[in-house]
Amino acid sequence: MKNVKRNTLLAALFLSATLFISCQEKTNAESAEENLVEAQQDLNDVKTEAQEDAQNLATQAEYTSSKQKQK
Repeated sequence: MKNVKRNTLLAALFLSATLFISCQEKTNAESAEENLVEAQQDLNDVKTEAQEDAQNLATQAEYTSSKQKQK
């Protein structure tokens, strides 16, 4: 009878540990997905800023070029 109780407790402990690990893996996967979405948004923001900077530099270059031609 002691062995049955012990084995039942061990099985319950194993199932609890398995459930805990499964939940941790799901949480880690969700966190990784959220991090990926944030990284993609950050990348898009940097790309937008770079495009705006490039446009501003092109505008400044045109302005400088036109001023030099006037002289």
